[in-house]
Amino acid sequence: MATIDVISETEQDGGWEFEVVVRAGEESPDRTCRLQLSWVDYEFWSGGSVAPSRVGGAVVRYLIETHPEEGLPAALDASTARRRHPDIDERLRAYL
Repeated sequence: MATIDVISETEQDGGWEFEVVVRAGEESPDRTCRLQLSWVDYEFWSGGSVAPSRVGGAVVRYLIETHPEEGLPAALDASTARRRHPDIDERLRAYL
């Protein structure tokens, strides 16, 4: 199982930007992704009950575990993940 580390968090107008590193082990190189998370998506998924970085990490984990064939883009907006994968709303809470 990959390790997901949120290594930076920057608050911006309307949300956050995270730098996330996915470490899949010695056989695979680390992958880095810049993730945008809006306040709206954060509130929808967590109700404010967990740290924003935890929600950001959960979005990345969901994508690499449920849609590995897509790979992890260098930049990603969580709202795009919601549009492309409608089941994320139900399943993301299990990743929190």
